Amino acid sequence: MTFALAVLALAVAVGTATGVRLAMRVHDLRPVRAVLAACLSMTAWAVSGLVMALTSDVQVERLAFIASFPASGAAAAAVLWYGLAVSRRRALRSRWVWALIAAEPVLAAACLAVPACRDAMATVVEGPAGPYVVGGAILNVHAALAGSMTVLGTLLLIGSRERAATGFRGRLAFAAVIVGLPSVVNVAMVVTRAAPLTIQVVAAAMFTLVALVSATRPLEAMELGAPIGPDDVLSVMEDAVLVVDVRGVLVQANTAARELLDSWGVAAPLRGSAELPASALPEPLRSRGIVRTPDGRLLDVRIREVGLSDGQVVHVTTARDVTEVEELRARLADQAEKDGLTGVHNRHHLELVLGGLVARAAAGLVPLTAAMIDVDHFKQVNDTFGHAVGDQVLVAVAQTLSEGVRAGDVLVRFGGEEFLALLPGARAADVARRAERWRTSLAELRVAGEHDPVRVTVSIGVAEVGPGDDADDLLRRADAAMYKAKVGGRDRVVVAGVMPAALPPTGVLPDAESVR
Repeated sequence: MTFALAVLALAVAVGTATGVRLAMRVHDLRPVRAVLAACLSMTAWAVSGLVMALTSDVQVERLAFIASFPASGAAAAAVLWYGLAVSRRRALRSRWVWALIAAEPVLAAACLAVPACRDAMATVVEGPAGPYVVGGAILNVHAALAGSMTVLGTLLLIGSRERAATGFRGRLAFAAVIVGLPSVVNVAMVVTRAAPLTIQVVAAAMFTLVALVSATRPLEAMELGAPIGPDDVLSVMEDAVLVVDVRGVLVQANTAARELLDSWGVAAPLRGSAELPASALPEPLRSRGIVRTPDGRLLDVRIREVGLSDGQVVHVTTARDVTEVEELRARLADQAEKDGLTGVHNRHHLELVLGGLVARAAAGLVPLTAAMIDVDHFKQVNDTFGHAVGDQVLVAVAQTLSEGVRAGDVLVRFGGEEFLALLPGARAADVARRAERWRTSLAELRVAGEHDPVRVTVSIGVAEVGPGDDADDLLRRADAAMYKAKVGGRDRVVVAGVMPAALPPTGVLPDAESVR
């Protein structure tokens, strides 16, 4: 009897301490309410056993044993509750399931108020050593119901291991032992027709054992609430994830994937609803690469094959929103080929396109004419008005020229104050007329200076690719024509091969710097 008292007293102390520790150390009790309920129920169960061990009155012992029925039923119900919560069964949302979980301990408590039921729960019989307590028919029913709930809750915990992240699986197995072992042992004792006090002592011993073992682990590391599983991870991913099984049917789509399908007007089926064949997915999600959604986003779609143990293949599609990345890439690419001040193309872009355009023109496929445009007296503008005004002049010139080129033309800032226009498909005479319009428009342009507006004029040289020409030939002849326009008085257009009337009679050209 001393051993039984010690075991039961220890169970009460450990159960109380564990319940208090759990309630005080966990900031949010919602995930661990079932565990706390099981702990408190087992503690109450141990209290009834302690009363049985302390009393010498067999009737008090009988009443204490009967009073343990609701406590053990509540412990079993808590195990089932915990198993359902951890496995995230939708059944927990049903009032009927809650009613069934609570039915056994509630009925056990109700039986305490009915004398006939109390007699069926436990009776006092005479034996050779005097009267003693034996369990009745209701004890067997109670053990069967409580045992079923305990076994089911434990199985749910074990089954949840497969749906949990790898790091949580050991914790779930540990939790299954903690909540399930005392109740399972108690049922076993009832089945073997053990004495009521023996049942209480053995169950209390198991409860004390698992409580002490759990106390050796940090409470925060036990993860007594519902563990994180792959579905939880997928649900918070910004990437859309779709899984198509071996039948070609969509079997999983995370939250991002459902939102993505909604943008295409496709409803992803919920679990248990009609299946969606992969062929019903939008075509962009059935291909690889960068695709555009109906709402204008850019997605990087990748499809991977996952081999199963039977040799069949499951396809996993991921779609990542790369709109910002692609826009940034486009901006960087644009900046690499655009002049930072004027916004027109730079020499790098010219090197990329010039060779191909000249080669097609030299082969007689598509004519190509170049116009070299130089701002007159630009050095004087900088010296007189400052470089800031000079920059404004270059921007204004670039804007005026840009308004006069076609979609397929190439406008380049060739040097400091020089611009080059490449006009595929145009002959020199046509370009000369267009260049004359540019010259006229720019001559009318006025750029605000510090005191007086700055007048802008340009000299333009026009050259067309001839048979056998290369890129250097074209640029050299266009530059020579522009130089002739400078020598001829500036603010004019000269076509390569035509000498301006204002050239000196001797044909001796002045120094290049003096004609800027």
